[in-house]
Amino acid sequence: GGMQSVRQRGQSRRAELADLLTWLGEAKRPRILLGDFNMLRGTMGFYDLDEYDLVSDVYSDADGGWLPTNSDTFPLPDATRKKIGERLPIWLVPRSITLDYIFVSDAVKVLDTDVIKSDASDHWPLVGRFRL
Repeated sequence: GGMQSVRQRGQSRRAELADLLTWLGEAKRPRILLGDFNMLRGTMGFYDLDEYDLVSDVYSDADGGWLPTNSDTFPLPDATRKKIGERLPIWLVPRSITLDYIFVSDAVKVLDTDVIKSDASDHWPLVGRFRL
């Protein structure tokens, strides 16, 4: 459990992302890669969590990368915040995090992105407008 479980899930995500990037091939043509990646931006490799870097080294984060232009996409449930708060001061535990991303190749121009707060899912939709 604990950090070992987090590291194992990270290893699985890295393997899946490597397969996905190989399948997609070179990012010369217009490509939009989006979804719930269950990875965090800005971990800087802490706890071996560098999945975001694997993708952002090839594709641009449509939501602005390290300085995102929108809200996070996943509101942390109170029970999750409380559990994290057992290890960190609760004021350091965010109310939401980003797990959902839109990545684009250089051939795609990002016009805008937005997060829509909705109860339709446990995640808030991240939407974008693009020009090919």
